[in-house]
Amino acid sequence: MHKTLTKIKKRKLSVGAWIQTSSYDNVEIISNSNFDWIAIDQEHGNISNQTLKDLVRIIQGSKNFPFVRLKSRNPEDIPNILDTGVQGIIIPHVRNAIEVKKIVNNCFYHPKNKRGIGFSRANDFGRKLKQYQRNHKNLAIFAMIENKDGYENLNEILSVKEVDGVFIGPYDLSASLNIFEKFNDIGFKKVIRNILDICKKNNKMCGIHIIENNPKELEKRKKEGYKFIAYSLDTFILRSYQI
Repeated sequence: MHKTLTKIKKRKLSVGAWIQTSSYDNVEIISNSNFDWIAIDQEHGNISNQTLKDLVRIIQGSKNFPFVRLKSRNPEDIPNILDTGVQGIIIPHVRNAIEVKKIVNNCFYHPKNKRGIGFSRANDFGRKLKQYQRNHKNLAIFAMIENKDGYENLNEILSVKEVDGVFIGPYDLSASLNIFEKFNDIGFKKVIRNILDICKKNNKMCGIHIIENNPKELEKRKKEGYKFIAYSLDTFILRSYQI
């Protein structure tokens, strides 16, 4: 088991990088930094499954751990994505446990679940098929809480045993609460604090995305108890590179 997956299953802190571009060089540079994981954003990055496969190959070649934020909540997309070798998924815009269960059902194989068996990069094109089948549940799964429905149904979402935790999307969540970008608003702070507390009570991880490259904010979130932290993103860092 990868050391990052061990951290996640033991509910230990991990900090990752966020990728929206499809630059192989950018991903290689970031993968060789000291992040615990690298998340590839298919929702807001124009990244095909073929490109995803290439980026996963680079990340794993650097001994890092690849996540993907899914483009949608369509369960039928999941097997192709997992066939790339991705080891963690982040489900966007989750509203309830039913949506999560449909995704989970397509992550794992028969007889209890729906994922079909086939040769793919994930099992070395059949060379490690039996090994992969034995270990295919070595997968990290996070549900994004970025709307009011997801917040109100948080306990039932966390009750899905395969879910390791939730990941707060601050921009969409604030928009859903009609306080867009008002991250210092008392109401917003109360909501994310409640999410954090509910996760702790359920022995699940609570994650959050720190958009700006701000070490003080990172240390603050660690002290508050967030265990799955995305630190900035490639497009923000590139945007900041100016005179």
